Amino acid sequence: PRPSFSFGIEECVLCQSKLSEMKIHLPREHPEYTLLQTIRELADENIFQDLDLVFESLSTTLHTSSFLICLASPVLHKMMCGNFSESKGKRLMLKDVDGKIFIKALDLWCGKNDCQEVEQCEVQSLASVADRFQMTGVLSVLEEALVGQLSVDVCGWFLTWSGCCGMRQLEAEVLKMAARRFEEFAKTGDFLRMGEEA
Repeated sequence: PRPSFSFGIEECVLCQSKLSEMKIHLPREHPEYTLLQTIRELADENIFQDLDLVFESLSTTLHTSSFLICLASPVLHKMMCGNFSESKGKRLMLKDVDGKIFIKALDLWCGKNDCQEVEQCEVQSLASVADRFQMTGVLSVLEEALVGQLSVDVCGWFLTWSGCCGMRQLEAEVLKMAARRFEEFAKTGDFLRMGEEA
């Protein structure tokens, strides 16, 4: 089984399948930014919820603030304020986007205080959604946390997707660790699977 990640404001925990645990610390100052505090206060105010984000895959709708969504994502800002068909109304269909992952990305972006447990496979999905919608704050927080807690056991897994999801620093650190500790890395299951897939 893959390790699971718990993301919270004070700390995040990466539970390895082994008995050892690694703690991933998100930047302590992230949720304390004045703008993020204001965003958290405004996010749940009904008066500002003027946009329906529809996730086709789940047939669910997120009723939210168009202004906050534009702040969170330059891509969604362009879709809503540009000369696109999406800009015509206050309903936006997001195809091929997991609604739960998108909402977690928004929660990380605005520094919500509740702790979210994220399975390792969801970390990749979070990074992918954040990269797709150019949510650089989410990518930065995830990448900083993951770089600080690299281990040889997860190098192969990170190597398969980190560069594709805009996490260039993570990819570079993984490559350095894999090269520095190659003999150990070559014995991991992910390394062996990488050879099979090539």
